[in-house]
Amino acid sequence: MTDPIADLLVRIKNAAAVGKQTVKAPSSKIKVAIAQVLKDEGYIADLRVTALENNKSELEIVLKYFEGKPVIATLKRFSRSGLRQYRGKSELPKVMNGLGISIISTSKGIMTDAQARQLGVGGEVLCFNDNVIAKGPKGTLSLAKPAGININVENGVATLSTDNVDLIPLTGTVRAILSNMVKGVSEGFERKLELVGVGYRAAMQGKDLSLSLGYSHPIVFVAPEGITITTPTQTEILVQGADKQAVGEAAAKIRAFRKPEPYKGKGVKYSDEVIIRKEAKKA
Repeated sequence: MTDPIADLLVRIKNAAAVGKQTVKAPSSKIKVAIAQVLKDEGYIADLRVTALENNKSELEIVLKYFEGKPVIATLKRFSRSGLRQYRGKSELPKVMNGLGISIISTSKGIMTDAQARQLGVGGEVLCFNDNVIAKGPKGTLSLAKPAGININVENGVATLSTDNVDLIPLTGTVRAILSNMVKGVSEGFERKLELVGVGYRAAMQGKDLSLSLGYSHPIVFVAPEGITITTPTQTEILVQGADKQAVGEAAAKIRAFRKPEPYKGKGVKYSDEVIIRKEAKKA
C-alpha cells in the first residue's frame, strides 16, 4: 500500500528539482495540514484545494524559489505506515538544533516541533526539513545547509563547525551568509541610487520602476520578488529588501541602464559612489 505522505513529499521534491512552479496530488486532511505548515514556515508560496468529481479533491502546491533554487532542498519522511515513530514532548527531534523543522501529528493538530514543545505535547513525527530558515518582520530567507557543515544553536547563538579540514574556509562563508540573513529579516538592507543629468527622472508605476534616462522611450524595471523600490524624489531611487545579495543585484541592474560617464558624471550612480572625472578633450 502506498504511503500517501511519502508520495506527497516525493512529488514536491521531484517538482522542485526540475523547477516546476506547482505540484498536484490527491488531497486529504493530513496532506493539506502538512502543506499549511510548510506555507506558514515559508517553505512554499501557497496551496489550493480543488473539488473534483465523485467527492474527491485535488491539492495544488505552489513551490517557492530563491535565486533560482528551490527553498525546499531536503524533505524526508520519518514515520512510516509500517513503522510509526512517536515521541514524547521531551523527545521531539530538533532538526539542525532548531534551524530546520519537524512536522508533528499531535492530539492538537499537525504542527512544527517548536509549536509542539511550546504547547507541551508529543506525537507522531511525520517528516522533517533541514534547510536553515530565518524569519523576521522583514521577511523569510532560506539556506540549504552545505554537506559536512555542522550548525549548533545555544541561547540564540549559532556555532558552525566541521570535521573536514578542506571545509574550514566554507564555514566562514556560511557564517557570513547566516549573519546577513538574520540582519536582513530583522532590519533589512537598502541601496540608494541617484540620477544625474538634465531630464533624468524616476517614477513608480505600481511596484515597477519607470526611468527616463535620455533614451527615445522610458525604461521599465520590474521589481524582483522580495525587493521594494521607492522614489523619494524624481532623482532618487531606494532599493530595499531582506536579501543583501538580491538588493545589490537589483541596484546594479538599475545602474547598468545608464552608467555614469566620466566627463560630466551623467547617469545612474550609487549615492556613495565617487565618479573620477576625466578632462574633456581639447580641439
